[in-house]
Amino acid sequence: MLLALALTRPWGRRLPRLPLLALGWAGAGALAPFGAFLAALGVLAWTGAVGTGLADHAPWVVAIAYGGFSCYGLALARATLAYQRAARAACGRCTP
Repeated sequence: MLLALALTRPWGRRLPRLPLLALGWAGAGALAPFGAFLAALGVLAWTGAVGTGLADHAPWVVAIAYGGFSCYGLALARATLAYQRAARAACGRCTP
């Protein structure tokens, strides 16, 4: 959550740019597919198509909770892209 705040709040512009971008893209790249896979697995278990081996979790909990990881990954990707565009330094030749 601190990373998401640093990418979206004005005080995040005072932090080093490259570590924030690396963490943002790595987090988005890991969370979005992970959440999508587990949400799909939860839906398949919910419908009875597969057994998950997650006896202590209801299948709908797996689909909803782990699907949230995918949503967070997509939101993190959007915040990282916005930060990348906003924090881009202007080219010395481009400015008059």
